[in-house]
Amino acid sequence: MIQLYRIILCTLMTVLLATGISYGGTDELLKLIESKGFWSTYKFGTLEESELFKTKAFNLTASNYENKYDFYEADVKIDSLTTKFKIKTENSNHIMMYFTYLPNATLGEFDVLYQWCLSRYGKKYNFYENVKPVGQFTTTNREISWQLNDTVVQLSASFTINSNSPATDNVSASSGKTKYISLVFTDKSNTKINKPAVAMNCKVNLNKQSMNIFKLDDINVVIDENTGEVKNLDNTITGWKLKVSDKLYEFTKSDADSNSLHVVINRLNLKLTGETVLDNMQKTYKLKGHCKKIVPGS
Repeated sequence: MIQLYRIILCTLMTVLLATGISYGGTDELLKLIESKGFWSTYKFGTLEESELFKTKAFNLTASNYENKYDFYEADVKIDSLTTKFKIKTENSNHIMMYFTYLPNATLGEFDVLYQWCLSRYGKKYNFYENVKPVGQFTTTNREISWQLNDTVVQLSASFTINSNSPATDNVSASSGKTKYISLVFTDKSNTKINKPAVAMNCKVNLNKQSMNIFKLDDINVVIDENTGEVKNLDNTITGWKLKVSDKLYEFTKSDADSNSLHVVINRLNLKLTGETVLDNMQKTYKLKGHCKKIVPGS
């Protein structure tokens, strides 16, 4: 009887190993994907060195694409979302990235991925959003990044909202859907992490040389050094020309009458200096003031 039990047990283990129910496969792959510890020590190398590829969950889906790239994919369920988790390699078999891409997804699905990443990779992340209103449409590109030592995890989305249409979970200008949602794992040396845009309210005084000081209207701007744009708080373009250094924000604008305004903001203490030139009066006035960071709409 004992010998019979041993035979049955050995048979069951053989079946389980063959079907990948207990070892390897997508279950093991998902455990690696969602492990902060794994990505924090991961080094991007060749396909053969990849612990994720060694789970044997991947199949080759595109070979020598554009005479340069190979793609492998595996079915992975991330929370409630069934996705294609992919590997992109160069022909040298060097891994460029791991990613999943969801075209025509919804903002609700973006939130599912965001909450999933938050619970796995932590609350320390970089948030960037670029909003461009054009008429009744507003296009938003959103990027959330976690840096786990040499690995960068980036969750991105692009979507357009029609202000004349009622808000829905499935948002877009015409098709009723987002353009895409992506979750990408890359080497930090090959990844750009956009810096958060900064919204500021600046109180400004115009010092008429030795004359009395009087107040000017506040300067309210959103500075996006990634795109080189200075925007109003409603994200419309101001026409300011932006220059950024480690210590300063500088922006300038002028009109057809050769009047100009040059503003310099210290990034550390947010003190404002600058000057305004009134060409028709042949006068230059110095500016001074102070700025504070704000949340638009609050």
